Amino acid sequence: MRFARWALLDPLARVWNAAAHGHDMAEAVSAWLADAPVEAVDPPSHPSALDFELAALARLLAFNPAVKPILGGQLASAWPDAFGALSRHGFIEQEVRHG
Repeated sequence: MRFARWALLDPLARVWNAAAHGHDMAEAVSAWLADAPVEAVDPPSHPSALDFELAALARLLAFNPAVKPILGGQLASAWPDAFGALSRHGFIEQEVRHG
C-alpha cells in the first residue's frame, strides 16, 4: 500500500485535470511516470531479467521518449550497477554516469 497514492490516485487526478483543462493526456501520463518512486524498488538481480524489464519499460515509454532520460537519471541513481543496461536501452547516455 506504500505506493497506492502514486499508482492509483495520482494518475487519476492528473488525467482528470488534463481532461478538464484541455491539456495533453500523453504529457499527464508522462509526468506521472517520471515521478515513479523507483528509488524504493530493487532492480532485478539477474542481468537477463534486468534487460527484459528495461526493454519492456522502454517500449512502454515509446509514446513519449522525452520521459526516458528523466526516469533513466532516477534509475541510474537508484541502481548504479545497472548503468550498462540503462545505457543499452536508451535511458541514459554513456558519458552521464551517476554514482
